[in-house]
Amino acid sequence: MNPSDKPDVLVSVVIPVKNGASTIGECLEALFAQTLAPRMEVVLIDSGSTDDTAAVAARFPVRVITIPTESFNHGLTRNLGVENTKGGLVYFTVQDARLSATDALERMAGHFGDSAIMGVCGRQAIPWEKDKNPVQWHRPVSQPEITRYQFPESTGFISLPPSRQSQLSAWDNVNAMYRRSALQQEPFIRTDFAEDMYWAKSALEKGWAIVHDPTAFTWHYHHREFSYSFRSTFIFHYSVYSYFKVLPGYPPLFASLKDMVLVLWREQRVGFREKIYWFRHSVADLWGKTYATLIFRRVARSGDNSRIRNAYEKYCGQVPLGRLKGQ
Repeated sequence: MNPSDKPDVLVSVVIPVKNGASTIGECLEALFAQTLAPRMEVVLIDSGSTDDTAAVAARFPVRVITIPTESFNHGLTRNLGVENTKGGLVYFTVQDARLSATDALERMAGHFGDSAIMGVCGRQAIPWEKDKNPVQWHRPVSQPEITRYQFPESTGFISLPPSRQSQLSAWDNVNAMYRRSALQQEPFIRTDFAEDMYWAKSALEKGWAIVHDPTAFTWHYHHREFSYSFRSTFIFHYSVYSYFKVLPGYPPLFASLKDMVLVLWREQRVGFREKIYWFRHSVADLWGKTYATLIFRRVARSGDNSRIRNAYEKYCGQVPLGRLKGQ
């Protein structure tokens, strides 16, 4: 059966891909192991892969839409995915993420029994794997709580301080599900980054209900060397400032270094040489985040939007493509 002809589709999965041959297989295996797989369709939007992404995808019942590399946009490309699917719910993820439990999509879809809910966001976590930074391994200390946010239209959300609006709009298309009608009424905007955050902000302004369900999480990791950390952090700060006019706070540099040392010292699954490697790696990651924050604060405090935009184009250019260790 052609995946586009599957009857009674409940959830449409949309995945933007580019040169994802090393990870897209695991991503799709986890998706098709879902309890909702019989009522699921999967669409990949490939923006110019030059590796074996297409060959790997061909092993699964998915539909691939190919677009020119230069036409990719974080918001508009996802809108294209919505236009080419038919499920009442639309789930977004990325090529290097894999769902952690077989009922994750079913759990997220269950929230839409409340007709007021327009979106559900899960969370990301980093697995205990030797090629992933052990400082960031998933170490839950308490049972996560599911939270539901909704405010009176035109009065509630916009009356909050910008910093609180920013916190409540934290959203993540690495692991998020939407009601199709909501995406049709409020499609993603054209943007280089944080299309998900802007959508959550708009949803709350409209008086819609959104849910954060941290019990539905996906494994996802990027190897954050200095350059990647600097650019991704600067882009994030730029997006938050553009949407909310909120300056980032100073990173807790010394507290972070202390925590990093303690985690590595106590971690028995990592050898001494590995600890040295991951300490240096984590310091480079931390310094990249810190340096980007310091520069962005200095530029943004000028209040000159053209200067801020010029700094963004100078330091970032485009969102860096995430990669794994050794790539």
